[in-house]
Amino acid sequence: MHNNIYITAEEARQLAHSYFDGTISDDDEQRLTAYVTHTPDGTTQLHAWEQEWLSAYTPSPATEAAYQQMASRVSATATRRRRLHTWRIAAIVACAASLIAFVFGIGTYIGRLTAPEQYFTCSAPYGSTATTLLPDGSRVTLNAGSTLRYSSRFSTTQRRVELQGEGYFDVAHRDGARFTVHTDGYDVEVRGTKFYVSAYAADNYVTTTLLKGSVAINYADSCYMLKPGERASLNRLTHELQCSCATKTSTGWKQGNIDCDDISLGELRPIIERRYNVSIRIADSRLAARRLYISLVNNETIDEVLAALKRTLDVKVKRNGHNIVIEP
Repeated sequence: MHNNIYITAEEARQLAHSYFDGTISDDDEQRLTAYVTHTPDGTTQLHAWEQEWLSAYTPSPATEAAYQQMASRVSATATRRRRLHTWRIAAIVACAASLIAFVFGIGTYIGRLTAPEQYFTCSAPYGSTATTLLPDGSRVTLNAGSTLRYSSRFSTTQRRVELQGEGYFDVAHRDGARFTVHTDGYDVEVRGTKFYVSAYAADNYVTTTLLKGSVAINYADSCYMLKPGERASLNRLTHELQCSCATKTSTGWKQGNIDCDDISLGELRPIIERRYNVSIRIADSRLAARRLYISLVNNETIDEVLAALKRTLDVKVKRNGHNIVIEP
């Protein structure tokens, strides 16, 4: 491990720029973390390199290609990308520091664990996604219109986050340390695994889809265990929790896809709104109840989506900027 330390300051600087670009490899990320950990004033250098990167930021071909994979990112500005990458600098510092849990958000640092409790909030605006690295090494990717919140007292033994919206979690394993995702529907407890949680306030369902490992759904004084490939779905209206096999709909957004075998136009509306940062009004309740199949896997634009809806449902679509009306 200590061999990772012996890199020059210039090598570390280049690795830092790759990290902010989102093109760094896992091995190089570990080398950079080791350098920051064992070098005097390493964190100061890291933040100086961040400012240097921000002042001369130009997307690399790999980074630009990644953004092009999602239609929701086509309209994202360089400023937004800089803000998303700025959150990542805190992740290196958090992993590197042994006594201080640094988290970087909204332009502030959260001090030592003995300081008064404060909160770090990471958000993904409509029309974009965001990825952040937590102090324990866990990664969270937020879907559009989502917010993740956690305390300055977050640690390897007390790992709790609050989610509003939708997120993909890749939780770092820590022996004896559970990781809890709190939503307004239920809590999800894990020890180290990969899963999706969707808990948008406007949606009728709170869902958890497990890809790997095991999770416990704590709801109404009961505990439900999920296996890989299963999905837990809480109906907010009936308060009924059901478990079933996962569908493509649960996970496609992370790859920039919308793939639904059977969905109503009313259920599809908020998904389209969040992805394309638009506001949709469906003029008729019977129209909102109509069901359809939709598959968006080629970076379709909002105009292409609306054209497809017109053909499929034989409806009228009026658009004025971000405002869209769908009529019979």
